[in-house]
Amino acid sequence: MFKIGPNQSEIASHFTKLTLKIFYVLFQYIFVHDALVEAIEAGDTHINKSCLPRYIHGLQCIDVTDEKNHPPKILEKQHRVS
Repeated sequence: MFKIGPNQSEIASHFTKLTLKIFYVLFQYIFVHDALVEAIEAGDTHINKSCLPRYIHGLQCIDVTDEKNHPPKILEKQHRVS
């Protein structure tokens, strides 16, 4: 049977902690990358306060460009894409 000495146990513990740190750094990198891509693709998303009710109403309208029998509302379609 294989025995782990005190020094080997410390190395294994350190390696485990290091692996977790690398995983979290990679996860953070992916999150930041995805957020930047979304911001670049979305462009300017500023909506004036006075236009907000009209904008929300537009999102709640049915998407007439969708050729299905029961086209979704624009907001529902946008939510499915995200």
